Amino acid sequence: MTCPFCNQDELKIELENEAAVAFYDKYPVQQGHLLIIPKAHAETYFDASTIQIMAIHDLIHQGKKLIDDQYAPDGYNIGVNVGEFGGQTVNHLHVHLIPRYEGDMEDPHGGIRNAIPNLVPYPSIVENEENSRVISGYEGIYEVISTGRKISLKNQKALARCND
Repeated sequence: MTCPFCNQDELKIELENEAAVAFYDKYPVQQGHLLIIPKAHAETYFDASTIQIMAIHDLIHQGKKLIDDQYAPDGYNIGVNVGEFGGQTVNHLHVHLIPRYEGDMEDPHGGIRNAIPNLVPYPSIVENEENSRVISGYEGIYEVISTGRKISLKNQKALARCND
């Protein structure tokens, strides 16, 4: 089977350096979804050389400027899928630079946590003693451990999943 990213002549390259190229995804998740790949084949992020990783990193920054100028997004996701169970469908390292826009999802808070079911909710791990505000994220876990604050039953179950 031929690697679809190894023949860069067939790609509409937007950005390039000595070891990597960037092009818009054929099946974009969002308008402006850019893929950044090494020129030489590397199956996954962990197979890539330091030179390839540095070249990709450089194009991520250049890609952000390109997307900012063309689409003016409100945020970004940067992602790498590794292996079949990590969601990788093309066995050539590719980094997704995905612009995000206000309103593109109901509640984007927590990022990737919303893409994988049954992860610990983010934020809202613990509540304070007055139950008047939510203490969020890892700081909240540290605070509950260090102060002995009460945790709701729902959040106790979420915290227990963290420790499985």
